[in-house]
Amino acid sequence: MAVEERALMEEVETPTRKKLKRK
Repeated sequence: MAVEERALMEEVETPTRKKLKRK
């Protein structure tokens, strides 16, 4: 799951990153 989360963070450099980190 780490790989998928990392890819999302790299591909999505937007407020979404805060949401993922907040989770």
